Amino acid sequence: MEERFGDGPPASWTSLYDPSPVKALVADYVDFGALKTSPVRLLVSAVDVESGRLAVFDSYVDNLTPEHILASGSLPPGFPWTTIDGRHYWDGGIVSNSPLELLATHCGSARKRVIVVDLYPEAKALPTNLMEVLGRRDEIVYAERIRRDDAHTALLRDWRKLVEGILAYATSPAQADQVRQWPTYIQLMGDKDAAPDITRIVRQGSECETAARDVDFSAGTVERHIAEGRSAAEAALAARRGEGRAVQG
Repeated sequence: MEERFGDGPPASWTSLYDPSPVKALVADYVDFGALKTSPVRLLVSAVDVESGRLAVFDSYVDNLTPEHILASGSLPPGFPWTTIDGRHYWDGGIVSNSPLELLATHCGSARKRVIVVDLYPEAKALPTNLMEVLGRRDEIVYAERIRRDDAHTALLRDWRKLVEGILAYATSPAQADQVRQWPTYIQLMGDKDAAPDITRIVRQGSECETAARDVDFSAGTVERHIAEGRSAAEAALAARRGEGRAVQG
C-alpha cells in the first residue's frame, strides 16, 4: 500500500492510500478465469457511492476481476472508491458486514458449515480521546450488525420450534402434514434439521493499537494482525474441538 500524500492540497483528498500495489498482487495470485468453474463460490459486496445501494458480485454470475476484490475492501477514507463499469464502489461493510446475510440470500444456509470472522471486538476499554471515541463508535456499529444477524438466526430456530409445537396439537397427523405442504410453510420453515454449522473467530485486538488502525498498513501492524488472526483462529478451532469431544462424551 502506498500513501497518496502530495496529490493536490489536503482539502481535495478523497482517500489516503493508493491501492495499486494490492491490485497487482491480487492479479498475480488469483486465477480469476477459473472462478466460474470453481467448486468454491465467491461472493463479494460493495456499496455504490452515488446510489447508496448494496451490490453483490458473484463468481458464478459475474466475470470477477481484481477491481471487484478491491471494491469489496475500499473502506473510506483510507481507500479510494473503485470504479467498475462506470460505477463507483466503497466497501460493502458500510451497509452490511454480515457474511450470514449474503449466504442466506444467495446460497441458502441449510446444511452449510460457516466460519465467521469478527474483526471488531465487542468489549473494550473506555475511550480516552476523540479519535478513540470515533474508532470505538465504528467498532460497536459493525460488531452489533454481526450480533443482530446471529440473534436473528437464533430467533428463527426458536420460531420454527414454536410452529412445530403448534402443529403437534393438530386434530390429526394428516392435517399437520397438509399444513407442511403449504408453499409458505416450505419457504419459511425449510429443513428444520439443516441449520448452518457456525464457527466464530473473534478478533480481540490489542492494547497497543491506535485509533488509526483502520488506515494503518505499516509492515509491523500487518504482521501483528496476521499473528493475532492466527491466534484467534486456533483458539476458535480448539474450542470447537472441545465442544465436539464434550458432545461425544
